[in-house]
Amino acid sequence: MEKQKMDSIYKEALCTWGVEAQLAMVAEEATELATAALHVLRNRPALEQLAEEAADMEIMLSQLRLMIGGKRIDGKKAIKLERLRKTLNEVNNVFLDNEEDVKRIAG
Repeated sequence: MEKQKMDSIYKEALCTWGVEAQLAMVAEEATELATAALHVLRNRPALEQLAEEAADMEIMLSQLRLMIGGKRIDGKKAIKLERLRKTLNEVNNVFLDNEEDVKRIAG
């Protein structure tokens, strides 16, 4: 489905049920996604359920972007991605240092 059509559906949902109801749905779908992820971790055959809940969550996140502003979310996302990049660099450098230490000690 094209983006313009999806955006139209998201806006219609917001107009039909209102911001408050859709915020409650964001919370509900987030909980259902978390539960589905936990089921997968418990080795239950739940990948289809996880995919379904991920799709529901993406739909609600798209509505949330309309409610609070996509640019606001994008700005926060950029900050968090930069923080993640720095953390990964630190973790990987520590790992490499430890790997070299292990080789030196074992060698």
